[in-house]
Amino acid sequence: MKNVIARLEQVERGLLATLIASSILMSVVGVFYRYVLGQSLSYVEEVAGLIMAAVIVLGSSLAVTTKEHIRVELLKQVFPGLARWLNALAWFTVLVVSAAMAWLTWLFVSKLINNGQIASSVEWLKIGWPLLIVPVGYAVCCVKAAWILFEEVSGRATPPVTELDELKSGPDAMAAR
Repeated sequence: MKNVIARLEQVERGLLATLIASSILMSVVGVFYRYVLGQSLSYVEEVAGLIMAAVIVLGSSLAVTTKEHIRVELLKQVFPGLARWLNALAWFTVLVVSAAMAWLTWLFVSKLINNGQIASSVEWLKIGWPLLIVPVGYAVCCVKAAWILFEEVSGRATPPVTELDELKSGPDAMAAR
């Protein structure tokens, strides 16, 4: 399963880089058309919003993989003996919220697709199809959170590696500050 998640992470990173680059390129083209050519591309803002939705949900999924979701560490510091179970509770919460979001966004997107809803500025684009990335992204979050929760409960979880940890553990490591 770790190999599947590692490959999925590579795909997510590549897709995120592509989406961010395309968002920047779209913004530059929009500015060029507006201020140099004196024309306006009506679809730039809407497509940029769709790209932003994809970036947010894929970034969230990537944050699950790297164990960088927002967490409250105070309880783990106060009760260090409960750290494993507090981590399990946190990942269970991520799993439940991701599952709820996957279901709710699926209901919304499937309704858009079934009704044939089109984008307001790109008349040929059925808006539900690009928005499919949202429930799919949340479903991927569910799979990852379930795997991490399983590792946490079974005692096989590894803590996330921070950049400082990587620096300290190198062969020519300097003393910790």
